[in-house]
Amino acid sequence: MDKHKDPWDKLGRKVFENISPEMPSEDFVAKVARRITELEQSKATVYRPLITKKGWLGILLTFGTLLVAMAFYSQGSPNIEKWWSLLPEGSQNPQLNGGLSISKVTLYGLLAFTAFFFVQIPLLKKQYERHLGF
Repeated sequence: MDKHKDPWDKLGRKVFENISPEMPSEDFVAKVARRITELEQSKATVYRPLITKKGWLGILLTFGTLLVAMAFYSQGSPNIEKWWSLLPEGSQNPQLNGGLSISKVTLYGLLAFTAFFFVQIPLLKKQYERHLGF
């Protein structure tokens, strides 16, 4: 029984019988190690914060604007009187209190989102630093 009935198999065996194995140069391992070291040094990880300073400024301005808008434009909220009482006499403007009404559910949602946001940022930063080995 003939083991090599497939003509492609016969041709492949003939080709590989005549080929001698290639031998690497004597300093092949040293060259490869040097190239790997060069690549590792060129790809050094530089710390870049997840949120830039401009990003933090935008977040702070947005949060502050929302907070001020909630204080001035919440209509009929019992807590707004506490805000108004903190202002000095003569600076209270009754025309600013009107227009936007925020339900308690929305207010609680915004407060929870803000709390979770400011808790997650330090946790993500610690995880990122731990991952990179800082």
